[in-house]
Amino acid sequence: MAEILYEVNRWTDFLEDFKGFHQNKVEKQKVLVAALLADGHNLGFAKMSIASSINESALIRASEFYLNYDNISRAQKNLVNYHHSLEIVKNWGSGQSSSSDGMRVPISSKTIYADYNAHYGNRGGGIYRHVSDQYTPYYVQMLEGRDSNHVLDGLLYHETSLEIYDHSTDTAGYTEQMFALTYLLGFNFKPRIKNLQQQQLYAFESFEMNDIKFKKINKKIILENYSEVMRLVESIRCGKVKASLILQKINSYNRNNGVAKGLKEIGRILKTKYIIDYYTDGELRKEVQKMLNKGESINSVARLIFFGKHGRLNENTLERQLEKVSCLNILLSSLIIWNSRYLEKVYKEVKGEPWFDIEEFKRVSPLDTQHVNFLGRYIFENIEISTEDGLRQLEIKV
Repeated sequence: MAEILYEVNRWTDFLEDFKGFHQNKVEKQKVLVAALLADGHNLGFAKMSIASSINESALIRASEFYLNYDNISRAQKNLVNYHHSLEIVKNWGSGQSSSSDGMRVPISSKTIYADYNAHYGNRGGGIYRHVSDQYTPYYVQMLEGRDSNHVLDGLLYHETSLEIYDHSTDTAGYTEQMFALTYLLGFNFKPRIKNLQQQQLYAFESFEMNDIKFKKINKKIILENYSEVMRLVESIRCGKVKASLILQKINSYNRNNGVAKGLKEIGRILKTKYIIDYYTDGELRKEVQKMLNKGESINSVARLIFFGKHGRLNENTLERQLEKVSCLNILLSSLIIWNSRYLEKVYKEVKGEPWFDIEEFKRVSPLDTQHVNFLGRYIFENIEISTEDGLRQLEIKV
């Protein structure tokens, strides 16, 4: 991974996004890359010091000076924009669709959002990651409450060149209010809903068709609260209030709150329309499942990279936890960019071969890790590559 970070940095200069850091100092660069790996691999600075022969106090200072959320966010935006500019990413998507999903991690410290989960058999929390259809992990945060509270944050605040329109989640990311908010904010919400046959359908009038009952929505509630609902939507759009914060508030309101009830009534109509489309459109079902599979694949790679302490977070504060998982996102993005660049080179070298199948090649994802050694001692050397395109020589075996 150290070599991948150095190589990706030559293409993107993402290390320059860490405010106060200057690449011309070799030792300083070495310490910064080591600190990124210590957090991204969840090794801790003591273990990284042993594995790299870099002084532990130097790693701690680099983390304190450089690895704050603002710096990491700038670097992540740089990496996402660079990956989006590559020609090969068109094989996987247009950059207008995405999905988001939580990744459960054990948390040993006592924090308010770490709870016991009987399914996993441990006490922990969640990393909530947004992933584009081009395999780009473009936004990450720590879960506070249920998944649906954080869906809009990634869509609204990623600040990258991606123009996301379609967005998918699993059942945990869906609520009727989310259908309303995504629609009013200009997004097309496409969740995968559990027990779809048991969902209540709604219409402007009650009726029954083929044993399916449509319940009447409360139009009066929508009309009475519409101006307040739109004021809330504009506040979220303008960034006056963070979407996840207002959703936590809405979910805690009592049943008589007009804004919450108005959003729910609007969302019920939109949900009903979506369910009908989902049942009748096989391509829509495939598209939703395909997007969610990409998110699950990236979570699998993230677990492989975040191997230190058996994937357990020991940090006490939410801010420090977020910094650590953001470093993990930097490693994920760097690996995906590196794989994408070399897949482009493979394509250029073999596209004229009689055995080459372009459609099969488009199915190859940039998530392979077999060529990466995550264990052993870390050697931080900026290896010079003297080829014409600046990439390593390929060994293609047919």
